[in-house]
Amino acid sequence: MATAAASAGERPTSEHHPIIVLNEQAQQGRIGPLEWQVVSTGPSHAPAFTATVVTRPTGGKQVVMTSGTGASKAVARAAAAAALDTG
Repeated sequence: MATAAASAGERPTSEHHPIIVLNEQAQQGRIGPLEWQVVSTGPSHAPAFTATVVTRPTGGKQVVMTSGTGASKAVARAAAAAALDTG
């Protein structure tokens, strides 16, 4: 789900940002509601964030969960969203 811009170190466009893609899929009913959890570890001057996103395919009974890490909450959430393959 990562875009070429993200691979090149550039900020992805809003239409291809992984969090926006997931939100659109949830709004379209392709996946269930998204549940997010973000935790911080490490010292306060250099925290590391881990974000976890949980959902399930529409009509599915199996929960799908992925995590991502980053130096900020936003980066960690984007990494978790990009790791979630909703096809």
